Amino acid sequence: ARFASEPPSLPHWRPPEELFLVGADERQTRLLERFRLLGVQAEVVAAREEAHLAVERLMKRRGWAPLSCAADLAWPSLTPFLDDDDAHLPFGLVEAEWTLAETGTAVVFPGGSHRRTTSLLPPSVGFLIRRSRIVSRLTDVLEDLDVDPDRLPANVVFISGPSRSADIGSVVC
Repeated sequence: ARFASEPPSLPHWRPPEELFLVGADERQTRLLERFRLLGVQAEVVAAREEAHLAVERLMKRRGWAPLSCAADLAWPSLTPFLDDDDAHLPFGLVEAEWTLAETGTAVVFPGGSHRRTTSLLPPSVGFLIRRSRIVSRLTDVLEDLDVDPDRLPANVVFISGPSRSADIGSVVC
């Protein structure tokens, strides 16, 4: 075989233009559409207090109590329902650092009071997503993480949905 001294030039790959979602409205709309396709229930609210009420309504309607949630994420009316036995709780509540509009992926930084098991073990998990933290795609998150290496968490977890190919506690999901 003969090798050229220079590798052939390949065109630079660029994602389709529709993945460059510029405005917050556009990113939120794409995320809600992705959630709809995935069968994820989402409720858009204007303020954090409305999010609290929405979570409480959902918990009451579904019978999800007690629940797992970081203590600093809980609000006063939620505190009586907190438990830390994630493996036996019906619901976990987590705040996403970012959410990818392209895939519906939630990005979380477990550590300290924010246990990884809160989003891993309960059969149902809710994510509080700040509109300002919805990004278009994965590279937006990676670029932001690259800006300040001293701020990097011990781990970054990308949650795209329930596991269907592995077992947790010997139960195939």
